[in-house]
Amino acid sequence: MSSPDVSKALKIASGAVATVGLLNYVYPYWRHDWRTIRFGGRFKAALNSLMERKHYVVDIFMEQAKKQPYKTCVIYNNTIYTYGDIDRMSNQFANFVRRQGLKRGDTIAMFMYNEPAYLWIYFAFAKLGISCAFINYNLRGESITKCLEVTGARLLVVGNGEN
Repeated sequence: MSSPDVSKALKIASGAVATVGLLNYVYPYWRHDWRTIRFGGRFKAALNSLMERKHYVVDIFMEQAKKQPYKTCVIYNNTIYTYGDIDRMSNQFANFVRRQGLKRGDTIAMFMYNEPAYLWIYFAFAKLGISCAFINYNLRGESITKCLEVTGARLLVVGNGEN
């Protein structure tokens, strides 16, 4: 290589090193964020692949419940719920919901704390093809009323209130 080519390559390399150094100084967590963005892209691609094949979260759960019904799924307040337990309870609730006249395409609103019932109630509605609108349990008054109006929910499911 001639001298001007070496000089140009040296300038480019030193500029790249300076840029990375400045980036590390100004924004020290950029590597972590870059990994998160890359993982998010792969995760999105995997979800899109599942959706194209009409393979949803409830399907994955039901496969797991069939393969390992006695495996622990959730531990809540020293109570163990297995995949089989949650599948059985979701089936019971789905049968109850069906008897109440809800059908595929309807929308319900769920206003619950994070509790195990949240899972089997969601899976019951998903098995029936009923859409769920998740309402934040911190909402009060006019905010919750507006959310319920916007969702067009036919039913409001409320948890027992234990947090």
